Amino acid sequence: MGGNIDREKIQGMIARLRQLQVQTESYTHQIAAVQASLTDHEKAIQTLSAVEKMDEGGELLVSVGAGAAIYATLARRDKVIIGLGGGVSAEKNLKEAVEILTKRQEELSESHKRLTEMLANVEAEAQKIEREMQAISAQIEQQRQG
Repeated sequence: MGGNIDREKIQGMIARLRQLQVQTESYTHQIAAVQASLTDHEKAIQTLSAVEKMDEGGELLVSVGAGAAIYATLARRDKVIIGLGGGVSAEKNLKEAVEILTKRQEELSESHKRLTEMLANVEAEAQKIEREMQAISAQIEQQRQG
């Protein structure tokens, strides 16, 4: 009877470990996406800060994606078009645009922190289950030998 209980317990632990592995992968992907967005926000803030110091008519190198860039002339440095979400963009002054990006960056940092904590909790639970499984396995081995 004890063998069946141990076997059922181990099967339950294995199922839980699989669930935790899926959660770990999900959190890892989410953390990577948030980190990429944080990097984008930092680049945008730095770029806008540099634009603020430029003279109108100055030459810029503007990324158009896929590693390609074009030369452009800065027509206005006082206005920025910024995405507000839901496909909506608006013209803002430079200071407002930096404030919006900074606020988003802070929110992303909080999300990153929460996700990292959740990942750590999932990993800790998985380690605990693995230790319990090792203890049960050692106990079973002792019973076989004794």
